[in-house]
Amino acid sequence: MQLKISVFTVILVHLFDSNCAWPERLCYSNTLNPQSGNAWFPTSIKALQFDRHRIKLTVLYETLCKDCSQFFQQVIYPKIWALGRDFIDLELIPYGNAIRSNDDGTQVITCQHGSFECTMNKLHSCLLYELKGATVAMPTIMCLFQNERLTSNITELFNFCAEKEGFSKKARDKVFNCFTGYRGITLEEWMALRTESMRPEKHLFVPWIAINDLSYHWYQQYQQILLETLCNMQTNRIKPNSCQTIVLEDN
Repeated sequence: MQLKISVFTVILVHLFDSNCAWPERLCYSNTLNPQSGNAWFPTSIKALQFDRHRIKLTVLYETLCKDCSQFFQQVIYPKIWALGRDFIDLELIPYGNAIRSNDDGTQVITCQHGSFECTMNKLHSCLLYELKGATVAMPTIMCLFQNERLTSNITELFNFCAEKEGFSKKARDKVFNCFTGYRGITLEEWMALRTESMRPEKHLFVPWIAINDLSYHWYQQYQQILLETLCNMQTNRIKPNSCQTIVLEDN
């Protein structure tokens, strides 16, 4: 059975303009005023298409954010990670709305949901670093999301998830040493810089997505139909396996 997604559902509008190219130039509706506070939307589906085999998806998030946890459990894990790995490169940035400040020459990071969230963000960062990215780290990250409210002992939580996911002693030690050592602090700072470097538009909330290193407010409307949207950005003649049953209607 094929899942059909209307252009109005995925792209909102279906006016094709041969003069519109991505990403050098976008076609925007003249009826929307960028100063009005409304998001800008492209008037051409071509403005959302990438002529490349793989698409990079970046997700900004916080580890104790309920909306982020829901987004991971409903979209990122079961759809993007489980189904879209054949054409999506997933980058996870656990930092979100944290704030950096300077306290007498020492950098201090204050997280939106308190110090425990900063600690959890650091653990996620170490998992992503030591396991070489989201492809391998995702099941453990999901375990942390699903069980983080059961205990305030982060070592106990990590050991539980490491055991559940079958970590070797070497892998467990590498993540734990990162988490308790200087590398974890360095990774926190890197995640802060990565979040602050979002262009051309800064994030306003989390979860927040960027596609091929481009961050736009209007991208966020596609979060709940993210796999379908990324499939329809593909211009390759042969669609990825996960996109074979997704059809874009142009009416």
